[in-house]
Amino acid sequence: MIKFGTFTLDIQNRQLFENDQRVELNPRYLDALILLIQHRGELVAKDVFFDSVWPGVVVTDDALTQCIKTLRKLLRDSATAPVFIQTVPKHGYRFIAECREQTDPQPAITQHSYLAIAHPGWRLFIGGLAGGALAGLFGGILIAMGLLQLQPHAGAFSTLITITSLTLFMALLGSAGISTGVALSRHMRFPILPIASAAIGGMLVGALVKLVGFDTLQLLTGQVPTTITGAWEGLLLGFSAGSAYWLLGHPGRFRFAISAGVGVLTGACIQLSGGQLMVGSLFALAQQYPNASLNIPPLPPLISLLICMLEALVFTVFIGLGLTLATRSPKD
Repeated sequence: MIKFGTFTLDIQNRQLFENDQRVELNPRYLDALILLIQHRGELVAKDVFFDSVWPGVVVTDDALTQCIKTLRKLLRDSATAPVFIQTVPKHGYRFIAECREQTDPQPAITQHSYLAIAHPGWRLFIGGLAGGALAGLFGGILIAMGLLQLQPHAGAFSTLITITSLTLFMALLGSAGISTGVALSRHMRFPILPIASAAIGGMLVGALVKLVGFDTLQLLTGQVPTTITGAWEGLLLGFSAGSAYWLLGHPGRFRFAISAGVGVLTGACIQLSGGQLMVGSLFALAQQYPNASLNIPPLPPLISLLICMLEALVFTVFIGLGLTLATRSPKD
């Protein structure tokens, strides 16, 4: 525990007390106070606050100003004559009060807190990858079940395993590109930049997958595939997932519904522009290779449109949620 003035900070249990009375404090603001006390006497730059308190979240200087204002109010401190938190104009803040460590000196960031705020880029990448994995599993099972309805004589178990594994693999590749784009843009303060980075990440992965897929199928079969998912689809899915991440990270009553709507519109745009997602690619390949075990008739245009919209919806929402949850404070 660390004592300053009439206050005691229990870092292990993430609690602040004043004269043995617990003081309620927003988890992110508590992270900011811990960060200041960890570097007491030193300047804590604004970017350090952004990376530690709001890892991966696009916030402005106003959020940090409000955080410090709230801390000063709770500590009954003054900006003009500070006792605890001193402003360093245009740079950041400094904790200036004398601190006394009581029992069991603890680092100002405990292991649990540190793991929660350290390496925000990795947290975003892993969160997006986890969302992509769930989208791949969920989507793969749905696709396999649909194919079994169209081709009931096919082996149920082998179809389920093959299609789910393929869908999972493709979803992981796509989410890796999107998550990398978002993670690399985490320092950017403008909302459109992480969205654009997600779109670029999706586009690059889509282009790579299409290039490798074309070359592999041509090498094995001697034929060039008509069309499979590529850069265009990756660009739109990246934009959709990045938009969902931005929407879900901000307060709003209909943020989830709007995110889902973005996914649906993305799927419609892909299908109507002549693009293909997983199901469309499978059906196109099945038509081009009639001797393949996957012998299924073409789908009506309306059904193809609805399926593409559902695919984009699942991918968008799962990755958006994964990225959003990865940026949450452990007590949020």
